[in-house]
Amino acid sequence: MKPLWRNKGGNRMNNLAEYICFHGIRDFSVLKEYQEEMKDITKMSGEEIVQYQDKALKDLLDYVYERNTYYRSELDKIGYRPDGKLTKQVFEKLRLTTRETISTERDILRCVEKEDILHVHTSTGTSGAKSNYIMYTVNDLYGSDLLPKMGDLFELKRTDVVAIALPYEMSSAGQSFQRVVQIGYGATVLPVGKGGAYSEPKKAIQLMKDMDCNVLFSSPSYTVELMRAAEEEGIDLLNDLKIDQIWLTGEGCSDAFRKKIEKKWEADARFYYGSLECGAIGIECKEKNGYHIPISHIYLEIIDPETGEVLEDGEVGEIVVTVLLKEGTPLIRYRTQDLGFLDPQTCDCGIELKKLFLRGRKIDQIEIDGNAYAPIYVEEMLMRQEEVGENYYINVYPQYAEIVIELSSDTTYYEGIEEVISSKVEFACGIPNKIVVKERIPYVGKKAKRVNYIKEE
Repeated sequence: MKPLWRNKGGNRMNNLAEYICFHGIRDFSVLKEYQEEMKDITKMSGEEIVQYQDKALKDLLDYVYERNTYYRSELDKIGYRPDGKLTKQVFEKLRLTTRETISTERDILRCVEKEDILHVHTSTGTSGAKSNYIMYTVNDLYGSDLLPKMGDLFELKRTDVVAIALPYEMSSAGQSFQRVVQIGYGATVLPVGKGGAYSEPKKAIQLMKDMDCNVLFSSPSYTVELMRAAEEEGIDLLNDLKIDQIWLTGEGCSDAFRKKIEKKWEADARFYYGSLECGAIGIECKEKNGYHIPISHIYLEIIDPETGEVLEDGEVGEIVVTVLLKEGTPLIRYRTQDLGFLDPQTCDCGIELKKLFLRGRKIDQIEIDGNAYAPIYVEEMLMRQEEVGENYYINVYPQYAEIVIELSSDTTYYEGIEEVISSKVEFACGIPNKIVVKERIPYVGKKAKRVNYIKEE
């Protein structure tokens, strides 16, 4: 398997990317011819994975050394030479890349001429920081995401009808999944979007029904909004729709929340973890117990957020990603601000790729009276309560958390139910809280903002 689609003797991959971009694919045997050169990453042995990633990292550093003055300067500082050998010890000396580096110096990491940039996406900006711009060449758009095979991690058939209920404007999510589904697998795409000007949930759910949609890509919160739209339109999720697979992405989501969604849709729901800057970072298998790392696309490290030291497997720290296949903006040692740990044990599914377990975002931890609580863990305990519905948010005060919820559809309100739920949640995760029940929590668009800090006067 070739680590990168570029090579000094002529870029065969780029020829295919340009062909797809300007001519489309009418004969999918053209794509299969290239896919046959790529080994399924889920079938690689541990030794093959190490060899692949060592080669991919070396090729990447040689590429940026030649193409980018910023990276060349950083590599010179650690004594790296393209004709030398790369070791993990040398690689880990490279300075970490931050969101601020990308957003304040928007051209500093670009490795191609401006006329070779075919597409630009920007981050959603939901974290409050300045937006990042990520630039794509034709190869980035129609090559690196399409050819590496994911095997049992990501299976689609040409007969599938896939609704992509994710942002299409500015953000990369909707368009990226559409390219993979449509060009990589030849499946039918319904680009229903995520509540934009022309993508109201009711129109989306009606289209899904009329076109016999069976696969849905969406965020957890918008999946709930589609459920509501179906109810209001008199569309039965179980009889009128035939969804058998749901991919949840774009927001943090606990396993308990996932199970509520699976119960409502009677569909298998898996998590997909990625970002604008890095692309795919983790994909769940059928075991639904941690994310397998797509080593064809990224190299992943866990670091101590304070010291930058690389941690051992099993230790919780900040997730740092090096993007192996991008030509336009290839990020090296990018700090995601997400927390997690690596598990090297072979999964019960048989795939030898390491698994990543998320522990929330470093900047999103709930602080109350000197104690920290992970929002994803609080959600897990909240969603385990049968009285609680699918929508909620948390207002954080200095001494307690006000948790605003809807009741589940089969729960009838009674006086004192708030105290009952509050006690169960505090017993489960320790967070001092007050429950507030609302008949309906409106959908506000973008990513669901679950945690709000309230300043008391």
